[in-house]
Amino acid sequence: MEFELSKVLRCGRSATLVGQVVHEIEKARGSAPTCELGKAYGLSERQLERLFKESVGLSPKMFSRIVRFQNVIKSLESGRGDELLDMALDYGYFDQSHMIREFKEFAGKSPLRFIAGDHRISEFFVGTA
Repeated sequence: MEFELSKVLRCGRSATLVGQVVHEIEKARGSAPTCELGKAYGLSERQLERLFKESVGLSPKMFSRIVRFQNVIKSLESGRGDELLDMALDYGYFDQSHMIREFKEFAGKSPLRFIAGDHRISEFFVGTA
């Protein structure tokens, strides 16, 4: 019984920790470096990745990419499509081509083609807040 209780307590602590990391990633709009997140919580990057994958099902890096993608979609839908370079830099991409490449990976088309066409994908990736 004692072993099971300590296991539950560890799971509870790691779930809380992962919840805090998720909050930090969302607050940084997906641009927080995972190595720094781990350090902030006293974990190595590998420890953070393992805990995060166990709790969320994704690596913190992939979760960050998705959060960033969601924020880009929100910006595009709010009419910032003519400011792609500024948007890329605001969301922590190295440059505009980096953002476009990642956007194509998730959406299957460039941000400009996304703006111009029917884009139901936003209904699946962007939560209502």
